[in-house]
Amino acid sequence: MSDLVDGPRGDDWSGAQVGLAGRREFSTIVARQAALRPDKCAFIALDSEGGEVSRHTYAELHEAVEALAPVLTSAALSGRRVLMLYESGMPFVAAFLACLRAGVVPAPCHIARPGRASWARLVAIARNAGVSAVLTEAAAAERVSVALAESDVFAGKPLLVTDTLASDGRLPLVARAPDELAFLQYTSGSTGDPKGTMVTLENLRENAGICERSGVGSEARIVCWLPAYHDLGLIGNILQTLYVGATCVLLPPVSVVRNPAIWLRAIDRYRATMSAAPNFAYQLAARRVGAEQKADLDLSSWTTAPNTSEPIHAETIDRFTEGFSGCGFAAGSLRCGYGLAEATLMVTAGDAGRPPKRLRVDAEALEQGCLEASELGREIVSSGRIFAPQRLVIVDPEHRVLVPDGRVGEIWLAGPCVAAGYWPGGAVSDATFKARLFDGEGPFLRTGDLGALFDGELFVTGRIKEVIVVRGRKLFPQDLEGVAADAHPALRARGGAAFAVTDDLGEAVVLVQEVERSALTRLDVAEVTAAVREAVLEAFDVGVRDVVLVKPEMTPKTSSGKIQRVQARTAYLAGDYEPVRLSGDRPTAA
Repeated sequence: MSDLVDGPRGDDWSGAQVGLAGRREFSTIVARQAALRPDKCAFIALDSEGGEVSRHTYAELHEAVEALAPVLTSAALSGRRVLMLYESGMPFVAAFLACLRAGVVPAPCHIARPGRASWARLVAIARNAGVSAVLTEAAAAERVSVALAESDVFAGKPLLVTDTLASDGRLPLVARAPDELAFLQYTSGSTGDPKGTMVTLENLRENAGICERSGVGSEARIVCWLPAYHDLGLIGNILQTLYVGATCVLLPPVSVVRNPAIWLRAIDRYRATMSAAPNFAYQLAARRVGAEQKADLDLSSWTTAPNTSEPIHAETIDRFTEGFSGCGFAAGSLRCGYGLAEATLMVTAGDAGRPPKRLRVDAEALEQGCLEASELGREIVSSGRIFAPQRLVIVDPEHRVLVPDGRVGEIWLAGPCVAAGYWPGGAVSDATFKARLFDGEGPFLRTGDLGALFDGELFVTGRIKEVIVVRGRKLFPQDLEGVAADAHPALRARGGAAFAVTDDLGEAVVLVQEVERSALTRLDVAEVTAAVREAVLEAFDVGVRDVVLVKPEMTPKTSSGKIQRVQARTAYLAGDYEPVRLSGDRPTAA
């Protein structure tokens, strides 16, 4: 891998080389890196089988961006919003960076087909953003064109196939103001409709600086399979690569979901030092990568393995680290963290080289909002420490006062990484981004996440809107889902949604749970349903009002794999599921 070595070191690049003075600013970051390390490989694209498709140096990437940016300007798109519909890969990277150069505001999205739930989300995003055009790549142009014809929201909006466009002209290399809008990062929508987070150029710079201080520098070799329209894929991998001048290997996301061994083989082949993933991906790899695939797998180079899906499961950490220790993976490489689009991305992270901190806490005390040590209690995992200059506080959301360490409350944030709000502003945006404590201190970002601080570390416990209250007890749905999925081998991990409904006796628990495809033809419905009820009752002393067994992929999830429990509840109450088995009488909506 000699062609991946770094170029000149440090930040002593010449302003004359790129026409700007020395601060790293994202709208001109490619010009900076092309001047500093022109021949270094910036991105390597792989196909769905892990085969190498293309390589691009920083000089080549800079040339592609400079050729496309004037085209966007001549199309009168500067200052306007555009929808980006790409597969992950180099066409997306070049187009996104050209948007930043030209002052165009991109809204990256998943390519969706009409008739699917993701299509409704895409249309809602386009309508909310008020897009003036749609950008795509040649490989997806035909299906994107056909899909857009299905909604009048795209009527009269040009479709630009950016990897077929180029201009002989050049734009003046002028840095944009730090508070200018860089792009709209649409939230995953785990508890509601997607909202466009207004991420500024300064937000990107500050968050990238935090990532660099946490150990992701120019020497990093990164493997990324996360979607480019998701904050962790775009900001934590693609843009971080550019900020520090590293090398990034891009894999199609669907290939890893189908076969996680492709992800690990890419880490081995390119001697990657960093590759991030949500909790479910580590769980998937631990379950599906067998001994034969591990036999010649070397993961010893993988020193930074961020796990950023909150809350993080202790069982997943154990299964992954134990399962791949023989491949050279060290327990201290796994760094648990917490982040969200509204704070650009990264908020907390564990210490490098140290296994994540764990606590065993009394389950009943946790339900009452207190972390109380218990040798036989539930194990929770730290998401690490806050990075300066960010500020994190735990707040009683009802009374808007700080709670002491060891008590559960809502996570509030302040600092330069907090985004400018939701597009285009308004009451919901202000309520989320301009919250104040009872004494007037603020503004803070209300995350909607529940957590507690203990010894300076953050323990995330759930979401406010998804907490289930039964007989005065607060239950976290992910706990119920984990116990239910483990109750029988026919059930899929990360394939369930727990939520509350109202019946004659008050709030009751419902579980929608996917069945493994291989078990569908020989499923003993009564046995599986009874196993779920018994497991939940034993673990939480709570009965399950209804168990809905469904086929694979029926549980709604966000683009990053988070369970959409609010949507699952809505579908259940509307009778939209076609269950393998529906037990009991359905209660009415609350």
